[in-house]
Amino acid sequence: EYLGSLFLPSGDQMPDVRRRCAMAKARAGTLRHVWASGMALDLKVRLYIASCCSILVYGSEAWILNECARRCINGANAYMLSHITRKSKREEASTTTTTFNIMAWIRARRLKWVGHILRLDDKRLIKQTLKVIHDNRQDGDIIQRC
Repeated sequence: EYLGSLFLPSGDQMPDVRRRCAMAKARAGTLRHVWASGMALDLKVRLYIASCCSILVYGSEAWILNECARRCINGANAYMLSHITRKSKREEASTTTTTFNIMAWIRARRLKWVGHILRLDDKRLIKQTLKVIHDNRQDGDIIQRC
């Protein structure tokens, strides 16, 4: 574990993704009294994003968001949102009927981070690494759509 993220020698990211999903679900569970309250739905969703999604996506800029990772993240998001909105998990998992599209939010965070890197001096190693990623694209990397 380093800076709150789990790194394996094999390079497998799924243990970290699953761990983040479990941590976010645990936080959502501690807030179940808030989700059951008479508070307005938009306020509940804003609290959900701040308290649960921030835990879920921590370090996601470094993840390769392949199909398995996307399904895990979207499933955790749908599970937690279904308790808040009283919609079905299937409705919350669909991009057309979800209350909060977490994959779009991750995409925006990743693009913001890429923007910071692109503004750095060309000699910085991270910027050179981003150029290598650009030249060797793969599905779900920092530059690709997720």
